[in-house]
Amino acid sequence: MLLVEDNLAEARLLQEFLKGTAVGQFQLVHKKRLQEAIAYLTTDWADVILLDLTLPDSQGLDSLDTLIAQVPSLPIVVLTNTNNDELAVEAVRHGAQDYLFKRLVNQDNLVRSVRYAIERKQASEALREANEALEARVQARTAELAAANQQLMQQAALLDITTDAIVVTTLNYRILFWNKGAETLYGWNRSDALGQSMLDLIHSAETLPIDPLTQHQLLEIGYWQSELQQVTKDQQSVLVQSRWTLVRDEAGQPRSILIVNTDITEKKQLEAQFLQAQRLESLGTLASGIAHDLNNILTPILAIAKLLPLKLPDLSERNQQMIKALESSAQHGTNLVKQILLFAQGGESEWMPLQLEAVLTDLEIIIQQTFPRSIDVHIHRATDLWTVTADATQLHQVLMNLCVNARDAMPNGGTLTISLDNFYSNEEFARKHLDANIGPYVVLTVSDTGVGMSTTTLSRIFDPFFTTKEVGKGTGLGLSAVLGITKSHGGFVAVRSDVGQGSEFQVYLPAIEESGVGNRESGMGD
Repeated sequence: MLLVEDNLAEARLLQEFLKGTAVGQFQLVHKKRLQEAIAYLTTDWADVILLDLTLPDSQGLDSLDTLIAQVPSLPIVVLTNTNNDELAVEAVRHGAQDYLFKRLVNQDNLVRSVRYAIERKQASEALREANEALEARVQARTAELAAANQQLMQQAALLDITTDAIVVTTLNYRILFWNKGAETLYGWNRSDALGQSMLDLIHSAETLPIDPLTQHQLLEIGYWQSELQQVTKDQQSVLVQSRWTLVRDEAGQPRSILIVNTDITEKKQLEAQFLQAQRLESLGTLASGIAHDLNNILTPILAIAKLLPLKLPDLSERNQQMIKALESSAQHGTNLVKQILLFAQGGESEWMPLQLEAVLTDLEIIIQQTFPRSIDVHIHRATDLWTVTADATQLHQVLMNLCVNARDAMPNGGTLTISLDNFYSNEEFARKHLDANIGPYVVLTVSDTGVGMSTTTLSRIFDPFFTTKEVGKGTGLGLSAVLGITKSHGGFVAVRSDVGQGSEFQVYLPAIEESGVGNRESGMGD
């Protein structure tokens, strides 16, 4: 194994990660410069290359292109200090088998990336060798295209053991081969898929990958790869890393297309959740500092505004009104500071065992008295609802903020649905949600049939001071407070929304482990 890395400390750290692992049997050779690595590869060999994109004698993707030109058969895993998804995707497009952000590297993902890089390269080599053997037999027997395709399918059947979806199509994208990995990923049985158009089967009209540039690259270069959005049999969206290889006959003419698709849906979702969590953590730190400074400024202003009427009792009515306006504004500023602190660190809490049903009952009265009659309110409570350890006042604020937002999203009326349910988070659910743990939760769901939100809006709704409401009708702190309170209780928030279809917020709060809690069946999920 060849490591091309100019930072000795990071090189030692990677070496420590590899000790005592399944790939620890490989000898790690360390080179600090690209030219040193190239010189080494002219006389020696490596099973895999770990490549830093920032080297003293080469920078960025040029290092990757140079290495691939020298040793095209070696798998390369790119290491980068830059948390840049576009750069990482571009590296894979240039031929890297995988990429890792250095500050996120640990023993598990390093070993997994190295192993997968080697396995994918071995699979590619095995397929190439199988194809060569097939070509030799075809030359010896017949040039008939149908026989050649049949032989290709027999060889490709050996790849059924891989988890990747492997598909062979005609040049018109009719499916000739469909392995077990494809059945698992897309839900279509082999017998159903054979003969179908791949473009119709797993692509929607909006995600077709075929365009003149793609066809040109495939026919001229013989290889094309990209990330593609595809659909399964039950119309679920999946994101795959797709690699297309043009297969030629003995005369060098294009004959079929080999497609290898790797499901990266879960990986991308976790990356997005991690990045959002990092951003909110930074915003929380900033907001906390600003809030403390504002609090120090507002406290004497509010105190003096309250003392002035006592010190100056003979003020005119106009001046008294001005002092009241000053006090009101200072008090409003103080309330904003409290909301900012609540977002940043949860605020002070009075924790106790609590039934959320009691909080919902209190709020139900307020909603019925104050919400417009054009909004139908439906409330559902699970029987034998589990107990949470929480601050009742803060959870009341969470529920109130969500309900007010739902009301504002339905200016012409609609349906507001509030529900409380028990939910057990299993291993699969916890793996897909960054902040979830395995165990019991009580889930508070607030949904509406309002205007909904776009993907862009969804990505920012928990940012402090971000609001889609008109000026003067919202501070942009309501959902920030919801998130801050929920996190301070050890929970997390899940959101679903579509423009014109309404929104649904699910607040997951850890339940107290007690007799009867711990049913291992997940009854619901976002």
